[in-house]
Amino acid sequence: MARTKDSKLATSAVWNNNYWLRPPIEPDKIFVHHMVAVNWTGVRCGEYFKHAGVSSNYGIGYKGDICQYVEEKHGAYCQGSKYWNRRGISMELANDSSKGWTVSDETLNACINLVADIAIRRHLGHINYTGDTRGNLCMHKWVANTGCPGPYLDKKFELIETEANKIIDGKLRLHVRGYFKEGDRGRDVRILQRFLRSQGYYKGPYKGAVGRYLSGTKRAVKKFQKAHHLTVDGLFGEECMKVAERILKG
Repeated sequence: MARTKDSKLATSAVWNNNYWLRPPIEPDKIFVHHMVAVNWTGVRCGEYFKHAGVSSNYGIGYKGDICQYVEEKHGAYCQGSKYWNRRGISMELANDSSKGWTVSDETLNACINLVADIAIRRHLGHINYTGDTRGNLCMHKWVANTGCPGPYLDKKFELIETEANKIIDGKLRLHVRGYFKEGDRGRDVRILQRFLRSQGYYKGPYKGAVGRYLSGTKRAVKKFQKAHHLTVDGLFGEECMKVAERILKG
């Protein structure tokens, strides 16, 4: 039977047969890992997992590409125990070779988008990071003898919670790098497009390019910047955000 990607954010799939069948209960945790693979793409990590006897539901490459390996209806071999594998949906994030296993801004932003996407589709409510397994955003090291997800991501979980909840609530937010640029994609870009449309700047389609920061969105941002006497560069950054927040507050 053909397998189907669960998230529209996944641009590729490398299907993996290493998984547990889930029990009748729905998964209620999202686990974030670092993949200990320096600057790998999501596809490359998936090809490695496929032959290594392990898996995760998703992998996010070093440039933010999202690849699916195991359907969400199954529990991947990722958390270190059958119980937590069955309860969690997991994602592995590519990292660099630094001591803290740093991930790129693109990878972190893709993680935030995917966490929000999973929570919305699976009706998990708001992301709740509690510092232990009581919340629905979890670290691998809480359920296994490991240092994963590493020092850098360890300090980003509150940010992931905050920014994912903005997406869940439909609130405008910035990319973690501090601005949106052409080529960005995801639910947060869709929210930006919705705001620009409400102000009469974005005339793009309702389907197809929605959620992708392409030339039409860039033109809309430039019109917004020109109308509010900002630097006209087509990047939706902090200056634009301050104006947008004033408009949204009325």
